[in-house]
Amino acid sequence: MENEKLQNLIDTLKKQGVESGEEAGRRIVAEARAQADEVLERARTEAASIVDQARAEAERTLKRLESSMEVAASQFINQLKRYIEEKLLDTPLRAGIDSSLGDPDFLKKLMLTVVERFGKDNRPEALRLLLPKEAGEEIKRYAAGLLAGHAGGAVNADEVAVRDKQIAFGFMVDKQSGNIRLDYTTEAFLSLFLEFITPEFRKLFTDVEFEVQTGR
Repeated sequence: MENEKLQNLIDTLKKQGVESGEEAGRRIVAEARAQADEVLERARTEAASIVDQARAEAERTLKRLESSMEVAASQFINQLKRYIEEKLLDTPLRAGIDSSLGDPDFLKKLMLTVVERFGKDNRPEALRLLLPKEAGEEIKRYAAGLLAGHAGGAVNADEVAVRDKQIAFGFMVDKQSGNIRLDYTTEAFLSLFLEFITPEFRKLFTDVEFEVQTGR
Protein backbone atom coordinates (compact mmCIF):
# COMPACT_ATOMS: atom_id res chain seq x y z
CA MET A 1 0.00 0.00 0.00
CA GLU A 2 2.73 2.37 0.91
CA ASN A 3 4.56 1.45 -2.26
CA GLU A 4 1.48 2.25 -4.26
CA LYS A 5 1.16 5.65 -2.62
CA LEU A 6 4.80 6.33 -3.23
CA GLN A 7 4.41 5.40 -6.85
CA ASN A 8 1.38 7.64 -7.17
CA LEU A 9 3.35 10.49 -5.65
CA ILE A 10 6.21 9.87 -8.04
CA ASP A 11 3.83 9.74 -10.98
CA THR A 12 2.15 12.94 -9.84
CA LEU A 13 5.48 14.73 -9.49
CA LYS A 14 6.58 13.47 -12.89
CA LYS A 15 3.36 14.67 -14.43
CA GLN A 16 3.62 18.05 -12.78
CA GLY A 17 7.28 18.32 -13.79
CA VAL A 18 6.50 17.42 -17.38
CA GLU A 19 3.59 19.84 -17.52
CA SER A 20 5.71 22.54 -15.89
CA GLY A 21 8.54 21.88 -18.33
CA GLU A 22 6.18 21.92 -21.28
CA GLU A 23 4.70 25.21 -20.10
CA ALA A 24 8.16 26.70 -19.62
CA GLY A 25 9.15 25.43 -23.03
CA ARG A 26 6.07 26.93 -24.65
CA ARG A 27 6.73 30.23 -22.87
CA ILE A 28 10.36 30.24 -24.01
CA VAL A 29 9.31 29.47 -27.58
CA ALA A 30 6.68 32.22 -27.47
CA GLU A 31 9.17 34.73 -26.12
CA ALA A 32 11.71 33.70 -28.74
CA ARG A 33 9.11 34.10 -31.46
CA ALA A 34 8.12 37.51 -30.12
CA GLN A 35 11.75 38.60 -30.03
CA ALA A 36 12.28 37.23 -33.51
CA ASP A 37 9.22 39.09 -34.76
CA GLU A 38 10.48 42.27 -33.10
CA VAL A 39 13.94 41.87 -34.63
CA LEU A 40 12.40 41.13 -38.02
CA GLU A 41 10.15 44.19 -37.79
CA ARG A 42 13.09 46.41 -36.86
CA ALA A 43 15.05 44.94 -39.74
CA ARG A 44 12.18 45.61 -42.13
CA THR A 45 11.82 49.17 -40.82
CA GLU A 46 15.55 49.82 -41.14
CA ALA A 47 15.61 48.27 -44.60
CA ALA A 48 12.68 50.45 -45.68
CA SER A 49 14.43 53.51 -44.24
CA ILE A 50 17.63 52.63 -46.08
CA VAL A 51 15.70 52.16 -49.32
CA ASP A 52 13.91 55.50 -48.82
CA GLN A 53 17.20 57.27 -48.11
CA ALA A 54 18.81 55.65 -51.13
CA ARG A 55 15.86 56.64 -53.31
CA ALA A 56 15.94 60.22 -52.00
CA GLU A 57 19.69 60.45 -52.56
CA ALA A 58 19.28 59.04 -56.07
CA GLU A 59 16.60 61.66 -56.80
CA ARG A 60 18.85 64.44 -55.46
CA THR A 61 21.74 63.14 -57.54
CA LEU A 62 19.52 62.99 -60.63
CA LYS A 63 18.30 66.55 -60.05
CA ARG A 64 21.88 67.78 -59.63
CA LEU A 65 22.84 65.96 -62.81
CA GLU A 66 19.89 67.43 -64.71
CA SER A 67 20.75 70.90 -63.40
CA SER A 68 24.39 70.47 -64.40
CA MET A 69 23.35 69.27 -67.86
CA GLU A 70 21.02 72.26 -68.28
CA VAL A 71 23.81 74.66 -67.28
CA ALA A 72 26.26 72.90 -69.60
CA ALA A 73 23.75 72.99 -72.47
CA SER A 74 23.07 76.69 -71.88
CA GLN A 75 26.80 77.46 -71.78
CA PHE A 76 27.34 75.45 -74.96
CA ILE A 77 24.56 77.29 -76.78
CA ASN A 78 25.93 80.67 -75.66
CA GLN A 79 29.44 79.73 -76.76
CA LEU A 80 28.08 78.45 -80.07
CA LYS A 81 26.16 81.68 -80.59
CA ARG A 82 29.24 83.77 -79.86
CA TYR A 83 31.30 81.63 -82.23
CA ILE A 84 28.71 81.92 -85.00
CA GLU A 85 28.38 85.67 -84.41
CA GLU A 86 32.13 86.04 -84.63
CA LYS A 87 32.42 83.95 -87.80
CA LEU A 88 29.34 85.29 -89.57
CA LEU A 89 29.29 88.89 -88.33
CA ASP A 90 32.36 90.14 -86.52
CA THR A 91 35.09 88.63 -88.68
CA PRO A 92 33.63 89.49 -92.13
CA LEU A 93 32.61 93.00 -91.01
CA ARG A 94 36.00 93.64 -89.46
CA ALA A 95 37.75 92.45 -92.62
CA GLY A 96 35.58 94.70 -94.80
CA ILE A 97 36.05 97.74 -92.56
CA ASP A 98 39.81 97.17 -92.32
CA SER A 99 39.99 96.88 -96.09
CA SER A 100 38.11 100.15 -96.60
CA LEU A 101 39.96 102.11 -93.91
CA GLY A 102 43.24 100.68 -95.14
CA ASP A 103 42.66 102.20 -98.58
CA PRO A 104 44.52 105.57 -98.61
CA ASP A 105 42.05 107.17 -101.03
CA PHE A 106 39.03 106.14 -98.94
CA LEU A 107 40.75 107.30 -95.76
CA LYS A 108 41.50 110.69 -97.31
CA LYS A 109 37.89 111.14 -98.42
CA LEU A 110 36.62 110.19 -94.98
CA MET A 111 39.00 112.62 -93.24
CA LEU A 112 38.02 115.37 -95.68
CA THR A 113 34.30 114.79 -95.04
CA VAL A 114 34.77 114.77 -91.26
CA VAL A 115 36.96 117.88 -91.12
CA GLU A 116 34.69 119.81 -93.52
CA ARG A 117 31.59 118.83 -91.56
CA PHE A 118 33.21 119.77 -88.27
CA GLY A 119 34.45 123.07 -89.72
CA LYS A 120 30.97 123.87 -91.00
CA ASP A 121 29.26 123.33 -87.67
CA ASN A 122 31.99 124.66 -85.36
CA ARG A 123 34.16 127.74 -85.21
CA PRO A 124 37.80 127.07 -86.10
CA GLU A 125 39.71 125.55 -83.22
CA ALA A 126 42.94 123.65 -82.97
CA LEU A 127 42.17 120.07 -84.01
CA ARG A 128 44.33 116.99 -84.03
CA LEU A 129 44.02 113.84 -86.13
CA LEU A 130 45.17 110.58 -84.56
CA LEU A 131 46.30 108.39 -87.45
CA PRO A 132 46.96 104.64 -87.78
CA LYS A 133 50.27 103.49 -86.37
CA GLU A 134 51.37 102.43 -89.87
CA ALA A 135 50.17 105.58 -91.63
CA GLY A 136 52.60 106.75 -94.30
CA GLU A 137 53.99 110.25 -94.75
CA GLU A 138 51.53 110.96 -97.54
CA ILE A 139 48.55 110.42 -95.24
CA LYS A 140 50.21 112.45 -92.52
CA ARG A 141 50.87 115.40 -94.87
CA TYR A 142 47.32 115.20 -96.20
CA ALA A 143 45.88 115.26 -92.69
CA ALA A 144 48.06 118.22 -91.73
CA GLY A 145 46.89 120.07 -94.84
CA LEU A 146 43.25 119.49 -93.98
CA LEU A 147 43.75 120.82 -90.48
CA ALA A 148 45.68 123.81 -91.76
CA GLY A 149 42.73 124.64 -93.98
CA HIS A 150 40.34 124.24 -91.09
CA ALA A 151 42.43 126.45 -88.82
CA GLY A 152 42.93 129.03 -91.54
CA GLY A 153 46.72 129.03 -91.31
CA ALA A 154 49.90 127.01 -91.01
CA VAL A 155 50.07 124.18 -88.48
CA ASN A 156 52.79 121.96 -87.05
CA ALA A 157 52.25 118.61 -88.77
CA ASP A 158 53.90 116.69 -85.92
CA GLU A 159 51.42 118.19 -83.46
CA VAL A 160 48.18 117.96 -85.42
CA ALA A 161 48.69 114.70 -87.35
CA VAL A 162 49.90 112.10 -84.87
CA ARG A 163 50.40 108.37 -85.36
CA ASP A 164 48.74 106.41 -82.55
CA LYS A 165 49.97 102.89 -81.78
CA GLN A 166 46.49 101.98 -80.54
CA ILE A 167 44.94 102.57 -83.97
CA ALA A 168 45.36 99.92 -86.66
CA PHE A 169 42.87 101.29 -89.19
CA GLY A 170 40.88 104.53 -89.43
CA PHE A 171 41.50 107.64 -87.34
CA MET A 172 40.26 109.79 -84.46
CA VAL A 173 39.60 113.51 -84.31
CA ASP A 174 40.64 115.35 -81.17
CA LYS A 175 40.15 118.92 -80.09
CA GLN A 176 43.44 119.94 -78.58
CA SER A 177 41.40 121.55 -75.81
CA GLY A 178 40.46 118.01 -74.90
CA ASN A 179 36.66 118.39 -74.78
CA ILE A 180 35.74 116.30 -77.82
CA ARG A 181 36.88 113.13 -79.56
CA LEU A 182 35.36 111.62 -82.69
CA ASP A 183 36.14 107.96 -83.35
CA TYR A 184 36.41 106.64 -86.92
CA THR A 185 38.45 103.51 -86.22
CA THR A 186 37.64 99.90 -87.10
CA GLU A 187 36.38 99.22 -83.58
CA ALA A 188 34.01 102.20 -83.68
CA PHE A 189 32.50 101.25 -87.05
CA LEU A 190 32.30 97.58 -86.06
CA SER A 191 30.52 98.43 -82.82
CA LEU A 192 28.06 100.64 -84.72
CA PHE A 193 27.27 97.97 -87.31
CA LEU A 194 26.90 95.21 -84.73
CA GLU A 195 24.55 97.37 -82.67
CA PHE A 196 22.04 97.21 -85.53
CA ILE A 197 22.78 93.77 -86.94
CA THR A 198 23.30 91.60 -83.87
CA PRO A 199 19.77 91.81 -82.34
CA GLU A 200 18.15 90.68 -85.60
CA PHE A 201 20.80 88.02 -86.07
CA ARG A 202 20.24 86.62 -82.56
CA LYS A 203 16.55 86.11 -83.28
CA LEU A 204 17.64 83.21 -85.47
CA PHE A 205 18.57 81.33 -82.27
CA THR A 206 15.11 81.51 -80.71
CA ASP A 207 14.06 78.04 -81.88
CA VAL A 208 17.39 76.56 -80.79
CA GLU A 209 16.98 77.96 -77.28
CA PHE A 210 13.43 76.60 -77.07
CA GLU A 211 14.47 73.08 -78.07
CA VAL A 212 17.28 73.00 -75.54
CA GLN A 213 15.06 74.18 -72.70
CA THR A 214 12.13 71.84 -73.42
CA GLY A 215 13.80 68.78 -74.90
CA ARG A 216 13.95 66.13 -72.17
